[in-house]
Amino acid sequence: MNASGQQVLGNCEELGSSVHKFNTEDQAEMYLRTTEAVADCVGVQCSRHMRMLVKKSQEKTFAKPAAPTEKEPSAGKLAEFKSELSLHQKECKECEDHKAKVFVLILGQCTVTVKSKLENDKSCDQLEANDDVVGLLAKLKELAFSTDGVQHPCWTMQLVVKRLSTVHQGQRESVVRHHKQFKASVEVVEVQWGQFIPLGLIAGNASEAKKKKARDQLVTVIFLAGADKTRCGSLIDGLNNDYLAGNDNYPSDVDTAVSLLDNCQGHESSVKKVADNMRSETSFAQVSRGRKCHCCGEAGHFVTDCEKKNTIPRDQWHVVVSSLQSVQLDADDDGSSQSAASQPRTGWSG
Repeated sequence: MNASGQQVLGNCEELGSSVHKFNTEDQAEMYLRTTEAVADCVGVQCSRHMRMLVKKSQEKTFAKPAAPTEKEPSAGKLAEFKSELSLHQKECKECEDHKAKVFVLILGQCTVTVKSKLENDKSCDQLEANDDVVGLLAKLKELAFSTDGVQHPCWTMQLVVKRLSTVHQGQRESVVRHHKQFKASVEVVEVQWGQFIPLGLIAGNASEAKKKKARDQLVTVIFLAGADKTRCGSLIDGLNNDYLAGNDNYPSDVDTAVSLLDNCQGHESSVKKVADNMRSETSFAQVSRGRKCHCCGEAGHFVTDCEKKNTIPRDQWHVVVSSLQSVQLDADDDGSSQSAASQPRTGWSG
């Protein structure tokens, strides 16, 4: 929306309101959202190489074919070299044409304010002359994550931190989509705030590895807190009950949490089974002889004493996999029964 309450649109109809902004509270989030949308768009309109250029700033390089080394190469080798050289030149030309198209597309998704900032930056003239997509995106990111002239830096920080804590998964939103939105919000926070490290939970002289571990754990818990409770509430409650019982089963990073939620969501009964089985780690049942370890699936020891607990990802622990397999078998049986019941009868004359 602009100052008059009208929606701001770019030149590309497919991208709609995904535009680069400046002097707004959501300019950093809009940079990430628009860049993602542009990457997907050019991947369809141009090529996968252009998608990776926008998404990852990865320039495609084309190796020039080597000329024949013989003093008098055969006619066949000369023909082959000329064919490879022609193909190489065609690929380079096509890439340059695509870059020019992408450069114009990105500029078309900039508001008047952003375009004015770019025009006043003399270094942008060279970017345009070279159709430098990577350089243009770097300039746009610099503008988007700047707080100069927008609001007090600390005010910006509290806003982005608040937004991070309110990124909630919709009832019909997939885990992958929720993760993508959350990841973008974390990037905004850490660009303006710095690494999200809970200094109160680590020693002052902690190593960088321990700081990263603490940061990953905090971000993971924030991610879990925003997950859809109707689909994974039992699992999250189980993790908390485990911790109160002296078992810290919380995922150590967001990727592990994504896998765990993705396996469980959509299977409400499996969520309950996974949570119940994980909570049983400290119950008397595992003490009984022959009880399998919840991590590796072998008998004779507790999960707390399992030598493989730090090498097997939590979403691949025996208790998770076996529970999900059990639920899937139940679902397959139910589906087979319903499918059979719904089939029309054949072979009847009347």
